[in-house]
Amino acid sequence: MIEHVCAHCGHELDEHDRNIRFRLPDPVLARPGSEHADDTWGLVDGDPMRSTFLMVQHVGCFLRALLTVQLTDGYSVTFGVWVAVRQEDLRHAYDTWWEPGYASLAIDGILANDIPPFGLGGRAVRVEARDENALPECTSSPDPELAHVLHATWDHRTVLDALPS
Repeated sequence: MIEHVCAHCGHELDEHDRNIRFRLPDPVLARPGSEHADDTWGLVDGDPMRSTFLMVQHVGCFLRALLTVQLTDGYSVTFGVWVAVRQEDLRHAYDTWWEPGYASLAIDGILANDIPPFGLGGRAVRVEARDENALPECTSSPDPELAHVLHATWDHRTVLDALPS
């Protein structure tokens, strides 16, 4: 019989390398209905889960990025987060997205989602394009707590227990 449960934490093995995509930035969620307003731009067919760019009047401009948390035993969790960026940075990202210049994209912004179990929404973060066929990645932060989350290895039981089912 093949074992499908981790002996260390009790979670199913297929839960150990997870991808979790946040639907909307937390500041947008704080204003219910704002993503459906006439002055919202960037939704792909009205679906924020398929969107990479988002601009909501009176709330802000946001860019989708990947934030990977390394876990013990070689596992990881990758969050599809939103990063609040300046309007000119959002335009630059949009203008270069399908161009050769995308490979050098680097933007400083603010993490716009709380990451379980760490929180950390509202902290400064740098995103960089590392793969021309993928979303930019959160690579560093001047905030010591977020920098530690980005670069340390975390107990997979602690992190997996905090994730939504």
